[in-house]
Amino acid sequence: MQAAETTFRQFFEGTKQFVIPVFQRDYAWERKNWQQLWHDITHAASESGERGHFVGTIVHVPDRTIAARPSLLIIDGQQRLTTLTILYAALRDHIRDNGLAGRGGLPTAEQMDAFIRNAWESGEFKYKLRLRRADDETLRAVVDGRLDEEMREGKSTRIANAYKYFAGMIRENAANPPSVYNGLIGLRIVEISLNRLIDDPQAVFESINSTGVRLSQGDLVRNYLLMNLREAEQTRMYQDYWQKIEDAFRVADGDALDLFLRDYIALKQKFTQESRIPRIYEKFKKYRNGKAASIILEDLLTDMMRFAEYYAEWNGCRQTRSAPFTTAMRNLRRQGNTTGLLVMRLYDCHEEETRSEADFIYGLRFIESFLVRHAVVGHQIRSYWRIFAGMAVDIQDDDPLGSLRTTLAKDRGSYGSWTFPTDADFDQALRQGAIYLKRGICKYLLDQLENYDQKEPSPVDTYTIEHIMPQSLTDDWREMLGDDAEQIHADWLNQLGNLTLTAYNSEYSNRSFSEKKTCYGGLNESAVRLNKFVREQSEWTVTQMEERGKLLAKRALKIWPHP
Repeated sequence: MQAAETTFRQFFEGTKQFVIPVFQRDYAWERKNWQQLWHDITHAASESGERGHFVGTIVHVPDRTIAARPSLLIIDGQQRLTTLTILYAALRDHIRDNGLAGRGGLPTAEQMDAFIRNAWESGEFKYKLRLRRADDETLRAVVDGRLDEEMREGKSTRIANAYKYFAGMIRENAANPPSVYNGLIGLRIVEISLNRLIDDPQAVFESINSTGVRLSQGDLVRNYLLMNLREAEQTRMYQDYWQKIEDAFRVADGDALDLFLRDYIALKQKFTQESRIPRIYEKFKKYRNGKAASIILEDLLTDMMRFAEYYAEWNGCRQTRSAPFTTAMRNLRRQGNTTGLLVMRLYDCHEEETRSEADFIYGLRFIESFLVRHAVVGHQIRSYWRIFAGMAVDIQDDDPLGSLRTTLAKDRGSYGSWTFPTDADFDQALRQGAIYLKRGICKYLLDQLENYDQKEPSPVDTYTIEHIMPQSLTDDWREMLGDDAEQIHADWLNQLGNLTLTAYNSEYSNRSFSEKKTCYGGLNESAVRLNKFVREQSEWTVTQMEERGKLLAKRALKIWPHP
């Protein structure tokens, strides 16, 4: 390793090319980062002497050894290099468009251009800095002065916005553009050059306290797996494997890849203690250096890609199977995001043992049933991930469905509230509990009671929950309920037997029972299946609510069975 302090200008000038390895993330700096760099440049312009202003470390390792055309892989510092290249291009364009060459010591546009391009080269080596994917195309457009044309093709908006930001700042300071140039000249860095035969690029990368945009755990894992490879092998491994892993989660929330890695490591290591997100990279390294040390990288990436496809199906990023399977997976997701590890385990058994899809769907329904029953009974469980991780360990390769049913039904001892709720407990909670107050499950219960196993489902997503006996009693309702109206209202208002779905909630309001049946869009005209029993009644009292509650609970026991 060789480290030396130098200016950015000295580091960047000359015929060479800086390559951002394929494993590195896309350009990530935003306005706050550009503002900080602009402040650094103006600060550097105001400093006296040769000291300049320090803007960070750039770490590289040689990739090609052709003396006339050295190619350096950037291990750390790509965000600064990219942004400074964009800024040089913006200043070059300002000098050219306003005829400022020679004023206040400013160079010509051609001299500025020669700094960010290899003037006597052609093809991809013409560009000093080579990025990846859409970033590279847009940066080339910036360097070539054709950004507007490039952006019509919908490329990297962050690079385009960075150029627009700096171009705007230079225009605002048009009276003194030489100060911008002097600030650029005054920027200092520490250049660290690594020797592949001696130095470990990953270890150096980890030891650097970066002040830029924080890397995700997925970024760190990707760098760890690919960094020590030659560029050609990095590119192949990235394109054939890691890019497909990233693509599986591209439409999901920002931390989907990190959560997949957490659950993948736990599954492989048979962990039942949930790892915190910031420790995923550390856990992965231990796995790679321990249990997975003998697995060649390509086989490891193949395995990770396979499980990433399972996880993407579970979290809704992909839909590659039948409609019943997609429905079962969607229903399971609605109960939370803690089942991914267990579902990946079932997927693996399903694929390896060529189990039927019907068995798989059956298993998903049991997991959903476990969650729904706990929500209805009212158990406050804060360790669902831990429970499902333990269940994943219990799954047997030769009998995944049977072993799933066994582990779901297992008595969990001192953690009795974790045990699968019995039919009796579920039935009682459905008939006597204040279901409406369990807002996390109430709407879903009604949705499924309406549509489960129906080929012509109702559009329940547009419906709201309706209290048949309204939340505020009127004289008509007091007369129907009798002398104990207030107590009946308090006891039965939020129970399942008094709840339904409707698209006419505001029309029903606190109307009398007969008016709710006969008004515009009333219960007598409703196509909602849950309202069939209701419109057959001439009054709505404890008797009707109790009977309807029993009917709905009986149906719920079939929808969410005990294993």
